Amino acid sequence: MDILKEIIYNQNTELLKKISNDFYPDMKEEQNEFINKYNKKNFAYLRPVKKDLTNLYEKRIKKIMK
Repeated sequence: MDILKEIIYNQNTELLKKISNDFYPDMKEEQNEFINKYNKKNFAYLRPVKKDLTNLYEKRIKKIMK
């Protein structure tokens, strides 16, 4: 579980770097502030789901496709 947290955290970091490069192409300080603001360890936690929701999803899709 810890390995997945680290992988998700690293992916989030890379994604935020790409976004910050688009928003602030010339300002390194602004990029770092943006990354520090939105890159938190709590965003990488996984919550296991114990119930199967596929039946609910199938019903929703069938309603949408009508």
